[in-house]
Amino acid sequence: MVHALGEIHRVLKPHGMLIDIRSIASAWPVEVVTNNKVVKTAWLTDDPSAIEDDLAANRAMSEAESRGWYHKQKADFFNCNYYWDTPSEMLEYLQTEWQGFESLDESTFGRVKSAWASADGDARLRISLTILITRWGKKVGLRKSILTL
Repeated sequence: MVHALGEIHRVLKPHGMLIDIRSIASAWPVEVVTNNKVVKTAWLTDDPSAIEDDLAANRAMSEAESRGWYHKQKADFFNCNYYWDTPSEMLEYLQTEWQGFESLDESTFGRVKSAWASADGDARLRISLTILITRWGKKVGLRKSILTL
């Protein structure tokens, strides 16, 4: 990752910016949502490799900053919501799209199905992801070679 950040620095125009935007593994909540209420029913389980990926990305950005390539201008978090009409649709999505990142064990999935079934007829399922967005400014006037990676 550090090598890629060095290449980005090399081609980025002076005073340009790098936007780091990525989901953060953080036991995202599974909620049953109706027109009247939102009920947290469970939390996803973070896969250890997803946590390690987050840490590796943080280390790479810290290394790039310590090499004088970028300076952090602003960082914040926001939520991105995924919705499904049924528990089976949600489970299929988790197993195909988020495999190796987040999971939901069988007993927890049973609680989700039960909460959804006992909710209003308009109930949907929602998972709210935590997204990190950071703006990094390119430092200019560097004499340090990127080839020292």
